[in-house]
Amino acid sequence: MSPFRLLPLALCMLVPCSSSIRAERLVMTAADIGENWVYPPGSLHLDEAGSLRPVWIGKDIDPLSEATVRGAGAARPMAVRAFDGDLATSWSPPPGTAPKDWGLEIDLGQVFPVQQIRLRFADSAPPLPFFNLSLSKGERFINSANVVVEGTLLYSRSERFAFNEVHDVTIDLDDELVQVLRIEATREMTGAPALAEIQIKAFGDNIAFDLIANGGTVDVEAAVVAVAGVPSVMFDGDLSTMWRVNPLAKGSSGDSETFGDYRIDLGATYWIDSVWLLGEPLGIPPRKRHHYANFLSYKMQYSDGSLAPDGSLAWQALASIPPNPRYLFDVRNFRHDVPLIAARYLRLIYPTSQGGNIIGGGLSSSDIANTGRLDGLGLVSEFQVYGEGYPARVVLRSPVIDLGTNWNITALEWELDAPLGARFTLRSRTGDHVVEQMRYFDKNGKEVTKRRYEKLIASFRGPIETTLQPGDGWSVWSE
Repeated sequence: MSPFRLLPLALCMLVPCSSSIRAERLVMTAADIGENWVYPPGSLHLDEAGSLRPVWIGKDIDPLSEATVRGAGAARPMAVRAFDGDLATSWSPPPGTAPKDWGLEIDLGQVFPVQQIRLRFADSAPPLPFFNLSLSKGERFINSANVVVEGTLLYSRSERFAFNEVHDVTIDLDDELVQVLRIEATREMTGAPALAEIQIKAFGDNIAFDLIANGGTVDVEAAVVAVAGVPSVMFDGDLSTMWRVNPLAKGSSGDSETFGDYRIDLGATYWIDSVWLLGEPLGIPPRKRHHYANFLSYKMQYSDGSLAPDGSLAWQALASIPPNPRYLFDVRNFRHDVPLIAARYLRLIYPTSQGGNIIGGGLSSSDIANTGRLDGLGLVSEFQVYGEGYPARVVLRSPVIDLGTNWNITALEWELDAPLGARFTLRSRTGDHVVEQMRYFDKNGKEVTKRRYEKLIASFRGPIETTLQPGDGWSVWSE
C-alpha cells in the first residue's frame, strides 16, 4: 500500500475510538470525536461514561428537566425543589407567609403542547387550600407605543382552586401551549403547605427546537414578496417572535402563479410523525394582528436525503391544506399527524399570489386572494417537529488528520456497541496535500459565498470556518 500522511474519515452512527499515537497506531476516543469532528450536536451526545451516543426523541415527556425559576415570592433558593424530580424534597415558604409572597413561576425554556399538570403537595403538611394556577404562552405586554415591555408576561389561562383538601391535584389539558406556569396562593393559610413536585406531561421532544445550534439550517425563498428578518426565529421556542414575508404593494404578480418556499434541514435523519405550524402573532399589538396572515393554502414535503435523477433532493408529499381564506387569519395553528417516516429535510410551499394578484398586495378584499394590504404573509411563530426513537441516520465527518509523517496504512479498526438492525459504515480517503478553505455562513446556518457574506449586515452574519481540504492526488472515498 502506498504511504500517505493525511487521512479524513466519514462515518454513520457511532465510533468510540483521542488523538494519541502508540507504536504506529493512531487512537481516537469518543471525546476527541465529540470535540473535533463535524456532526449535528442535536442528534448525538457524550455520556458520563465517555461514549458517544444517539439522542432519544421521546413522546409524553416531562419538560421540567430544562426549566428555570422565573420568580418566587418567598424561599426562592429552594424553589427548584418543586421540580427536581424528587418527592422527598419540597418548596415550602415559612408559616405565616402572606398570600402575595406564596407564589412560584417556572419557565419551561420553550413553548410546549401540554396535556397534563400535576401538583403534588407533601403529605407531612396540609395542602394549599386556595390558589390559582396560571399558564402563559410566553406573550409579553405591548404598550401604547407598540413596544414590547420586557419582563412582563400575559397569562392566557387560569384555573382557580378553593377549599382544596387533596395532596395530589391533576389538571388535564388538550395540548395547551405553555411556556410559563405560575402557582400562587389567594388566601391566608394555616401551617406551611409544601409543594413537593410539579409534574408536566407534554406532547414530546421538539426535534426542530434550536435548529441552527443543533446542526440544522433553514433557507427561505419567496416571489413577489420581500424577505426580511431572520427565519431561524421559527425554531427558538418563543411564540412572541415570528417569521413572515412582506407582500409587495404593487398588487399584480404578472401572469404566473408565485410561491413562498421554506426549506429546512434537520441536520440528521429522524423518525417523525407530527409537524406543527404555530402562527399566533403574539409579538404584534392585538389591534394590528389582522395585518398579519398565515396561509391561503400550502403543501408540505419531506425527503430522507435520497436524490432524484437530476441530482436534486427527491421530495415526497407529507401534508397539505386546500385553499381557504379562513387559514389566513381565523386558523392560526396547524397540526399534521402522519405515519412514522424517516426525514431529514422538510419543505413548506405556499402561494404568494392568486389569479395574478399578490396576496395582501393591497387590492380589494372581495377576492379570496386579496385581503387588503398586509404587513405579513406565511407567518410562522414556531415550526415544531415531533417523532419517537433514536435518529434514523447520523453522519460524522473528521477533519483532515495529519499523521505527522508518511504511513503505510494497513487497517482501520473501531469499537462499537450497536443494537440489532443498526448499521455502521466507515469510509476513508488518503492523500499528501491539503488546501486551506474558508466557508461562510449566515445567521441561519446556511453556507453562502464570500461576496454574499460581505454584503450581509453584521447581525445577519454567521461564523467563518477555516478548514483544511484534500488537495490534488487524493484517493476516492472507500466503499
